Amino acid sequence: MKTIIKLLSIFSFILFFSCEEDELLEEASFRMNEVFDVDGEDLVVSVEQMRCNVKVRYITLVMSSRSDMKNPMSYDIPLENLNTVISGLENHTTYYYYFKLSNYNDSASTDVRSFYFSYVNYTLTLSASPSTGGTVSGGGIFAYKKSVTIKATPYTGYSFNKWSDGNTDAIRTISMTSNRTLIAYFTVNSYKLTLSAFPSNGGSVTGEGTYEYNKSATIKATPSSGYSFSKWSDGNTSASRT
Repeated sequence: MKTIIKLLSIFSFILFFSCEEDELLEEASFRMNEVFDVDGEDLVVSVEQMRCNVKVRYITLVMSSRSDMKNPMSYDIPLENLNTVISGLENHTTYYYYFKLSNYNDSASTDVRSFYFSYVNYTLTLSASPSTGGTVSGGGIFAYKKSVTIKATPYTGYSFNKWSDGNTDAIRTISMTSNRTLIAYFTVNSYKLTLSAFPSNGGSVTGEGTYEYNKSATIKATPSSGYSFSKWSDGNTSASRT
């Protein structure tokens, strides 16, 4: 992963410039180390300036997937921090490259070298439990350290409880450093059914209680002697109903 390119591409070299008399020296040397690192699907190029006795104005990395360096890509290396991030490279591909250093009057280039660019993909598998409780989104195949947003959405009558790793955020961001499997747990909602008789001496009611969403409840109104059932407060006229 991150160490593959680093091990293959750390080296030093010396470049020579011919300079005008008003420059620092007739002959100048520039010594540096370079490190190629992988961050997700990106290539991070860092240059460490070891020794330089002439003013370098520009550092450019020239790359190509062809050994003859045709159709090259050029990337400026800022002198302020001596690193840059390159995106869009092909996975499992050998790239050829050299550095070009310039000042006001001259330029020089390193020999063409190569490195193998590779990043590891990881699989994020998501599921819902129970499957009737809701949906999950955000799973897939992602590069190392890729930030991925996942979401658990409950169906009507259900609430999100937690992920299988204990996290209770329905929407969250995770960093992919390995293959992962996560389950979103949903719980069915419960609702309280409250019944009463009016007038209270006119009869009795049964069936009151707490029921899960979509659960059938049978309720019954039984009139007292001398009374008749009229209707429920929602307009239904069946004394016994479900």
